[in-house]
Amino acid sequence: MFVAINADFTCRTPDTSLLRRPFLCLNFIIFAQVLASVVCTNMTDTNDTDYDRINDVTKALPGHQSSTRFELSSNDIIFENTWRYRSFPGIKIPVVRSPYPTFGSPWPLPWSWSSSSCYYNVDMKRFHFEFHTISNEILQSAVNRYTYMIQNKLGFSVYPKVWQHNEKNLFSHFSDNYQSTCENSPVKRNHDFRGSSWEISPSSFRANRHYSSTTTNHSHDANLKTSNDISHNFISEQMSRLIRKYKLSEHSTRRRGIKKSALLHVINPDSKLPHVNMDESYILCVSGNGIFIIANETWGALRGLETLSQLMWTIKDQSHVFVNQTYIVDYPRFKHRGLMIDTSRHFISKSVILLNLEAMSYNKLNVLHWHIVDDQSFPYQSDVYPELSAKGAYREDLVYTSKDIKEIVEFARFRGIRVIPEFDIPGHTRSLSLSHPEIMSQCQYDSKNLAYYGPLNPASNKTYELLENLFNEVFQLFLDDYVHLGGDEVETICWDRDPGIVQGVENYDQSSSIFWINYFWRCVQNIVTQIGKKNPQSKRNLILWEDVVEHVTDLNKSLFVQVWKSYSSFHLSKGFNIIYSICWYLDLLNDIKRWTDFYLCDPSDHAPLETERQILGGEACMWSEYQSDYTVLTKIW
Repeated sequence: MFVAINADFTCRTPDTSLLRRPFLCLNFIIFAQVLASVVCTNMTDTNDTDYDRINDVTKALPGHQSSTRFELSSNDIIFENTWRYRSFPGIKIPVVRSPYPTFGSPWPLPWSWSSSSCYYNVDMKRFHFEFHTISNEILQSAVNRYTYMIQNKLGFSVYPKVWQHNEKNLFSHFSDNYQSTCENSPVKRNHDFRGSSWEISPSSFRANRHYSSTTTNHSHDANLKTSNDISHNFISEQMSRLIRKYKLSEHSTRRRGIKKSALLHVINPDSKLPHVNMDESYILCVSGNGIFIIANETWGALRGLETLSQLMWTIKDQSHVFVNQTYIVDYPRFKHRGLMIDTSRHFISKSVILLNLEAMSYNKLNVLHWHIVDDQSFPYQSDVYPELSAKGAYREDLVYTSKDIKEIVEFARFRGIRVIPEFDIPGHTRSLSLSHPEIMSQCQYDSKNLAYYGPLNPASNKTYELLENLFNEVFQLFLDDYVHLGGDEVETICWDRDPGIVQGVENYDQSSSIFWINYFWRCVQNIVTQIGKKNPQSKRNLILWEDVVEHVTDLNKSLFVQVWKSYSSFHLSKGFNIIYSICWYLDLLNDIKRWTDFYLCDPSDHAPLETERQILGGEACMWSEYQSDYTVLTKIW
């Protein structure tokens, strides 16, 4: 089934041989749009500012809507006016759909996107990228990937079938000298940009809480007719300014309209590891002067390359490829845009994880939260404790070796994606009891003559010895500055009923569970701190589920709190930075009508304005009790 959300998403043909362009046709695209995209609103009173960074990336345009390429028919207008998020009334089998599939459109919607209805021909056989600055291994790898995809027309959106009666007109306005419609395109200027400055910093933009999505997106508005609402002259003016500012060379050819190359300009290409504060901003301009991508850092260049590949579109027989005249300024609203996968309940193979990373790259997500172990299985193969997976995994071949993990982390790094592992403690650890029962607590019931393993035993030194050795190893494999240690759903009643644990707090005026949960996290924080002191490369900050904050008083304020069951105001008031997940549990999306709730959820809705900067972003969570290798990608995407 094809679901195009609000006509802003293009479904692409999968290319599994390259682990590229998975069939992204379900619900997760809505989450990507909410987290990754901000569209500017009217800003008419801003003044010129000095450019310390790449302030062109923060150049906002006044509110515009780009035109459709062809005049809407009466049927189009009927569908557009009828479609309102949910299915049509009276239909017994609801099918949520958009009236139009998109083509030649970026996803998620950029912060600012100006596009005219004129377009250029792309020389697919000779198309290539050129570097205006020093390259690095990540950029070179990305350029090779995107060059291959573009030259082989992999995943291009296709001119919509509903408009194919106009396909013959695509070439009717081409100039012989320019192979483009832009030189002959009529100009309609709705706004005069001369003498005005629309420059504003991302920080001040976010502070104003202008998160409208109605200003610059390509929308099929019934009141819009085919015209150049955004003048191609304006885009040309912006391109000329960029050429002067960054001393770029114009990509002029004898047949100037044919696009044979794109110029990549990265101001600081030295960054090698994606991190929480990485700069993903970029400018992308397609005009008569050429195709240019300008970014502060490597990570912004990666997002710009992805956007360029999305802008290109073809016709049914793929004999020609086009790209519209475009000016994009993009900057993510949230620095943490993640997806959590669970590989304990059902094992997910490495190839599926890599394919999922490609899908994340397409959607410009930047964090893979890997919930790697849990009660059901322990697929992480430790070199220090090989018995953990030997006895805790489903099978000896259903494990992740250190080689597998390094490959996944490296694959993600080359796409600007952080990989954060989660080793959930002290609960969700029963798979450890198969190899190390001595570190587990005993859950005993007075009324029944039975016992079972509960959370980790917080009173045993052996528990902390194993955790320290395990963390030392894990921090060498996962390179991100953060590690997720869970902390949710701890069955603390077991600590109140385990005689050995209760005995340790007989002299304290509090229950066993309250004492031990605070004691446990003091010890764990100390272990992580000491590992970082011994080896600075292993210095890590913590991410914990919100359950820990509810019960533990002595926590480092540098940790991130992942919110999954309550609104964020409580944790924000305590000064913690939060990651929002409460409304994005993908495994619970069983009713197709609920996708609107996912789309309309905003992390800042329940946050006071003064604490909004503490919201790092959000994560969609795919728990795998009912998902496997064969279904997980379909369910997510």
